Amino acid sequence: MKARGIHYLFILPALIYIVIFGIYPTIYNVILSLKDVSLITYIRGSSRFIGLSNYIKVIRDPVFHRTLVNTIIFTALSIFFQMLIGFLLALLFQYDFPLKSLLQSLIMIPWVIPIIVSGSFFKWFFSDNGMLNNFLVSLGLIHEPIRWITSESLAIFSLTFATYILGFRKSQRSYMKALK
Repeated sequence: MKARGIHYLFILPALIYIVIFGIYPTIYNVILSLKDVSLITYIRGSSRFIGLSNYIKVIRDPVFHRTLVNTIIFTALSIFFQMLIGFLLALLFQYDFPLKSLLQSLIMIPWVIPIIVSGSFFKWFFSDNGMLNNFLVSLGLIHEPIRWITSESLAIFSLTFATYILGFRKSQRSYMKALK
């Protein structure tokens, strides 16, 4: 006679993992967010309950509003351009043309290089003495370097550009599979 429900034991390790590393930390952080916690009160375990006061403080903070706007801009632009470039490249690669295989291989480079190398490349690419500024100076389009990374208004676009260059290959592969 087979034991009923024995197959549920196979998902038990996954459920334990989810509870330990997902559900418990989330609940614990929500509880901490409702308290006045500092390093000393955390170690002593004597933090006092303050309710939604921390949330109200964050919502009234102008830095939070700027961060929220930047996050929305970054997310919207990253997703839009990753999907757009991925879709356009998927359409392009539906046709045979000279050097198609080489171009497909070159497109894979940002995707297969470890993220730390890619991040270092984009830091160098957008730095004051980086490749982009040197290129623009050599063409005579600018006379002094543009602060792509340190400027408040340009940093979001530089970061977004680097993100969709690193991510469009995934959407392109999905579109190519869908178009076949």
